[in-house]
Amino acid sequence: MHILTKIFIVIVAVLTVALVPLVMVNAANERTFKTRWEEQKTIAAEALHSASQAAAAQAAAQAQFEAINAQLASERQVLRTKLDDQEAASRKLEAEAIGLRARQNDFNAIMKTYAENDKAKTELVRVLNEEIVANRSRLTQLEQEFVKLDEELTSTKQKLEVADAARRALQEDVQRLQEEKDQAMSKVARYTAWVGELPSAGVNATSVVGDSSSRVPADRSLTATIINVRRSPDSVLAEINAGSRDGVQEGWVMTIAEGGKFIGNLRVTNVDVIRSTGVVELEDSQNRGEVRTGQKAVARKGE
Repeated sequence: MHILTKIFIVIVAVLTVALVPLVMVNAANERTFKTRWEEQKTIAAEALHSASQAAAAQAAAQAQFEAINAQLASERQVLRTKLDDQEAASRKLEAEAIGLRARQNDFNAIMKTYAENDKAKTELVRVLNEEIVANRSRLTQLEQEFVKLDEELTSTKQKLEVADAARRALQEDVQRLQEEKDQAMSKVARYTAWVGELPSAGVNATSVVGDSSSRVPADRSLTATIINVRRSPDSVLAEINAGSRDGVQEGWVMTIAEGGKFIGNLRVTNVDVIRSTGVVELEDSQNRGEVRTGQKAVARKGE
């Protein structure tokens, strides 16, 4: 056998021995990377779902807060009116009591003046004593009514303080929900930057989170009505009855809601004078329902 043939056989054997471990290592690494990718994909989907739940909870809490706050404001107004009436009645009773005391003093002076008249003394004393007794009885009654009104006034003030405390507690709950929503959205943004944009399972393809670089924070709070919805296999477009005249700008992301229920987001892509059009995002027709005309699109200042 030629020496070159022997050298070639040795080289082939060495390469075979070196390449087999490399192929095995590459196969193992491919499985590891695929497993990590699936884990990160699952984490990103869970974070997106958590953000959706936080937004829905915040919208429901906001609606509940507004309803309770309106009820508390109405009760507070009724209590304030009752308090004013009671204070007016109390002042009236005090004035009447002062008048009765003045009349009693006048009667005492009259009694002293006519005491020297022996003929009229007995009759005058009887009449004046009866009037004094009646005035004293009326004064006692007025004092009792004054005490009762004072107790009602104290009770009304306590109820007003309880209503104010409940309103403050609701405001703190709304603030806490807003902070939880901001934390969830921040977590979603970090996962999106790490693993890329991923569609959520069971959600329309148009519900993928939009490009955060094109989002423009709203410079005012605004509520509009959806007047038209156009659907295609690739996207869902919605039109609202607000435009540049109302301050709407391209890049706004508005919340679509029906009553206190979160339906999805509307990313504004085209703005006219009195109309605006946008792409519907985060729509879940199976769980929350589809976007349709008559629903509200809400923009919050700074979001």
